[in-house]
Amino acid sequence: MWPTRTRATAQPVDLPEHAWELSGGRNADGYYVVFHPESHYWPLQLVECGIVLALAATATATAFTLLRRRTA
Repeated sequence: MWPTRTRATAQPVDLPEHAWELSGGRNADGYYVVFHPESHYWPLQLVECGIVLALAATATATAFTLLRRRTA
């Protein structure tokens, strides 16, 4: 979906205030963190909501089709 941001430094990484951390830790080169910035929050929510609504509409249409065939 939206690309994540990665920061790598020799010192422990300070994230922006409202960042959503996905992974992080320490490797041979230093510290790293992978995160989504605050600006990705609403677009990710809208995409997820759209996916869930599409699945719900598909399940509802399938249920109506199956019930119509069995009760007709």
